[in-house]
Amino acid sequence: MTAFGFFGLAVLLLAKGWRNGQTRLFALAAIIHALWAVSQIILGYPLVGWLALVLHTAHFVCWALFLASLLPSSAKGLPHVIRIATPVLILAKIGALFLLGLPPHLANLVGQSIYIIDLLAIVITLAAVVGVFQAASEYERWALKFICIPLGIVFTYELFVHAQIFAVSGPRSEYFTLRGLLNLVAVPLLLIAASRHKFWRDPFFVSRQTALYSLTLIGIGFYLMLVALSA
Repeated sequence: MTAFGFFGLAVLLLAKGWRNGQTRLFALAAIIHALWAVSQIILGYPLVGWLALVLHTAHFVCWALFLASLLPSSAKGLPHVIRIATPVLILAKIGALFLLGLPPHLANLVGQSIYIIDLLAIVITLAAVVGVFQAASEYERWALKFICIPLGIVFTYELFVHAQIFAVSGPRSEYFTLRGLLNLVAVPLLLIAASRHKFWRDPFFVSRQTALYSLTLIGIGFYLMLVALSA
């Protein structure tokens, strides 16, 4: 259901305004999210597990790219960090997956690095959510809340799940069940946002305080990554 919902979201967006760059990024994020959801269902097939891990990182950074597109080019800091981090994180994830064939003691370290890459991708995406919502006016938040709130909840929960992986070497299966439900609930809210796309297609002003707040969140993410790497 989640995959169908995100595919439907992408179709709606492209039908409403495929010529708009933000709309295409929104649709791309929805498609990658849908493909990731599908990969979770068919993990038993050859190479699907590898692809699922790549899509897991990709769906975070695609949402971050879309959110960055809502910020003006004059906003220094956060959009540039996201645009630079996106290819770096994807390439790092693919490189780490190729190294899983190393001897066990090294493969375990590579496995931890995979979770660290995703942790950083989640933090950057959350920073983008916070930056967009903090920067919006009350009128703009009327439309943006249906993007920022569901994505904020979904990715905050992802951060919690990844914290559990480091703390107890993997969360219980119930955590992943709830993750699926949260992603499913996010779909109708994002569909509402898509129907109001004309209210969020124009970039808005970002204050220095908002940019600083978002970059601080990214800095915290780097700190968590270093702590995890040290552990």
